[in-house]
Amino acid sequence: MLKPAKVSKNKMIINVWVLNAIVFLLGMANTLFWGYAVRNVGEPSFNFGFLLKLGFNPFFLLALLTALCSTLVSYSILSSLGIARGRFFVATTYIAVVVTSVIFLGEKLTVKEYLGVALILAGTILVAQ
Repeated sequence: MLKPAKVSKNKMIINVWVLNAIVFLLGMANTLFWGYAVRNVGEPSFNFGFLLKLGFNPFFLLALLTALCSTLVSYSILSSLGIARGRFFVATTYIAVVVTSVIFLGEKLTVKEYLGVALILAGTILVAQ
């Protein structure tokens, strides 16, 4: 029977940071795709025409794909660190959403939102210690 390879704690943390960077980038891409999908499809109305237009929108489909990929990579982080500790790493995805929204989609943030980003970042760094 094959035994799993032992991985040092430092190597595991580096792997988690690499996986988290991938989740971060997928979060940025997901935000862009959702932003463009919303702009292309317009106001939601739950009728067949709207659902058809949304379902065939390439940005909507890419948003779904990046969300799925991000979830799968997040699963790896959560399974290696545990749910409680791993959620702090995955929470940096919210920072990716904010950064992408501000830089690429022209969103404006409030002071509370900037404070929220700082708290997420501080919490992630604190837990990573």
